[in-house]
Order: sequence, then C-alpha cells, then structure tokens
Amino acid sequence: MAHGVSVNEVPTGVVPAVRVTAGLPVYVGTAPINAGDLTFVNKVAVVYTLAEAVAKVGPITSDFDKWTLHEAVKAHFSVYSVGPIVLINVLDPAKSAHKATATNAAHIVGTDGTVALQTYGAPDEAVVGIIKSTVVIKKGGVTKTLNTDYTLAFDSTTGALVVSIVDGGAFSVGDTLTATFDYLDPSGVVANDIIGSYSAGTYTGLELVEQVYPKLRLVPGFVLAPKWSQNPTVAARMATIAHSINGAFRAMALVDLSTDAGTIASYAAAPAWKSTNGFDSVDMAACWPKVKNGADVYHLSTVLACVANLTDSTHNGIPYASPSNQALTGTSAVLDDGTEALLTKPQANSLNSQGIVTALNGFNGWRVWGNRTAGYPGTTDPKDAFIPIRRMFNWITNTIILTTDRDVDQPGNRRLIDGVVGTVQSFINGLIAIGALVDGKIEFRTDDNPTVDLADGIIRFHLTLTPPSPAESIEFTAEYNPNALAALFT
Repeated sequence: MAHGVSVNEVPTGVVPAVRVTAGLPVYVGTAPINAGDLTFVNKVAVVYTLAEAVAKVGPITSDFDKWTLHEAVKAHFSVYSVGPIVLINVLDPAKSAHKATATNAAHIVGTDGTVALQTYGAPDEAVVGIIKSTVVIKKGGVTKTLNTDYTLAFDSTTGALVVSIVDGGAFSVGDTLTATFDYLDPSGVVANDIIGSYSAGTYTGLELVEQVYPKLRLVPGFVLAPKWSQNPTVAARMATIAHSINGAFRAMALVDLSTDAGTIASYAAAPAWKSTNGFDSVDMAACWPKVKNGADVYHLSTVLACVANLTDSTHNGIPYASPSNQALTGTSAVLDDGTEALLTKPQANSLNSQGIVTALNGFNGWRVWGNRTAGYPGTTDPKDAFIPIRRMFNWITNTIILTTDRDVDQPGNRRLIDGVVGTVQSFINGLIAIGALVDGKIEFRTDDNPTVDLADGIIRFHLTLTPPSPAESIEFTAEYNPNALAALFT
C-alpha cells in the first residue's frame, strides 16, 4: 500500500467502435511487374498513391485488356483520385504459359543512341513486359556486355525497355543489334489463375482475399476482377469469397455481364444472360456495359467501385448513400468492339428492374444508374435487394466484429454483457443521429440465451437495423384546378 492518495483506473465499460474502411476495393488481375516489382506475384499489396502503384505494377498503360490491374490503378488515381486500393497480381514469370520469347529481333540504333526493344510482328510498338534479366544483345552474332557496350532501362512513361549505347562501346548510331528476351504474356492467364487456390498455407488468385486483413489490417469492402468477372465461374467464386472473409467479414463482389457484342448485343438481352449464367447473388452488384472516357475503356465494375468510394467519402466514410445517380467520368457507354450502348432512361430502368447497374447519360450528365444487387428481383428483402442497405449491413457487422473481438474469452458476466450492449448501442445511436440509420437497437434477450448455452460459453445479442432505402422513385401528382378560374371575376 502506497503512503498517500492514489487513483486506480479500470477499463471503460463503453468504448468507441473500431472504424472499418467501408468500400476498400481488392483487385485481382494482371500487370507488367517486370518494370515494377518482379516478386509481386500472388501477394497482396495496398497502394495509396499512383507512385506506390507504379512501384508495384510498372508505368501505367491503357492496354487494359492485357494489364487489368492498370485499369484499376488508372481509374482510382488518375481519373477519380480515390484510394486506397489493394492489388493482387496473378501473372507469374515462373510459369511458362505466362511468358513468351523473342528470338533475334533486329533493331537499328537510333540517332539518339537508343532503341526500344520490339518483337517481330509489332514493328511500331515497343514490347511492354520484357524481363530485363533475360535480355541478350548481339552485334554480328557476337554477344555484347551489359553496362560496357550498352545499358538497359525501363521507360518511366510507357514501360518499354530501352537499350542505350555506351560511349566507347561496341555500338554506334545506325548499327544493327539483335536481341533475345523473355516477356510477360498475359494471354496465357486463364480463369483458374484468377480463381486461385489454397494449399499447404499458400494462397493464389482470389483466395488471397483471405490474406488482406491478416497482412494489412484492412477489411475488404469490394472484390473485383476486371475483364475476368464476366466469366460465370469467376463471378460465382468472387461472390462466395465476398460472403465470408476470414470466417467473419462480409464484402460485395462487383462483377460485369458480358460486353461481347455477339453475346449481348443490346440491353434487352442482358437480363436473360444474367439469369442463365447465374449472376444472381445478393453479394454481387452486376454491371453492364462498359464506360469509355476519352481513348480509355473501363469496365463498369471498376467505375462503380470508384464512384461508391467517392460517395462514401462525402458521407463520413459510411456506405448508407447509394452510388446510383452519382456522376461518373465518361464520354459514352460501349461494348467490347466499340459499339455504343446509349440507353434511354426507360431502358436503363428496365435493366435496374432485373438487378443490373448501368451507365446513363441523364438530365445531369453521365451517372451510375441502379440501386439493386444482382440478387434482385429474385430476392426482395430490402437488406439483400438494395446495394446501400446490403453494404450497410456488411459495414456495421464488420465494425461490430472488430470492436467486440476484445471481449471474446472474457468472463461472461453482467459487466461484459452491459459493456457490449453499451458500446454497440452507442455506435448505432451515432449512425441514427447523422441519418445513416433510421433506427437500430441491440438487445440481450432471454429467449435467445438458454441456460445451457450460457453455461457452454455462448452469448447471443440481437441486432435490429434499419438503414434508409434509396429514394428510387419520387412521384408527384399534378391536378388542374378549375375552381381557381373564379378569381377572374373578382
């Protein structure tokens, strides 16, 4: 016992809720990592800026069909300026199917003493994806020495590999050199690479979503695979993974319907294709068609993630506002072959009625248009039919899981019960105060907690949550009033 007055502190019974990033996008795809981080294969990386992204996946190109992660990076950091995002690259230089070889490709040293390496068949295009360590440069059939006769460096804008001749070396301006090298070939990537697997502690592809929280301490909000999510098998796996992450968290898969003009030629064919191919999960938002912005063409799923992130950012980071009717950056809606898919509002609404999010050039310019999950109209329960309500349930429950995890294995007494109820109700009350919830309540109910379960260490709480539904239809009634004509006689 200390001599004098002392104070002892006890843990606060009600603690603030842990904040969760509501819409953190996790992208799975391909990138020319040769000009970035060559070890970045089937790993998770969070990037907060364009510079951080380039360090991982190389200078950003517009060849989104080959380099699908470049689409995500360019959309988030160059077009919408919203992050962070998580990237997972599946293109593996160690797999023979994921690379190709250029043999004895001939080049002429330019007047500036440099030349960008190319392959035969693409004389006007530098190759993006060359693995620097595999390059062999020859003159007259004789192999020359790196850093003595020439140097190699990636162009910081294009990602091309540039040969620069060294003064006093073997080459002069106008000389012919031949180059042999391996380069990354994303055409060898297949759906199973994106889906991935788990075996003996090793995760690949979409299965790496399970590693996002353990490695980054960030909770996924969206799961995306631009281009690949049009594959029904990939989309189904995305939804399954999003439904249960780490056995605790729940996210939403943002997927695209086919934008092949030979498959879905117009909006009218989209609902049948969606149904036939099983794009009907409440954990999905299904998008159609693509969005063109200048020369670049983006999958609508990528655009939806960006717009949802921006919408969240203007609502205290809370996902209670729908991304529908929010501005997107684009100049047209298109299919893969460039065919324009310009919709009228009734046509766009018909897609929405079948659980398809689209792009509409409406009264206020280009907008994301659609509030419904892919589970609609088969599912009409508001928590599963509306994107913002589904996201609110995900976000609130993810937040509560992280907040109350500290209470697991603590003595199951009245103090613990009151602490959980107080903490969660305080969190809910804050959401009600700002309009993110219409109402909400947590209860410790007798009926939910039989004695045998309490004795077995099982404590159950009951949550009721009412996020606001989006004002999807606002109606006015206009009536002519002939009685007002009497005023003409006064």
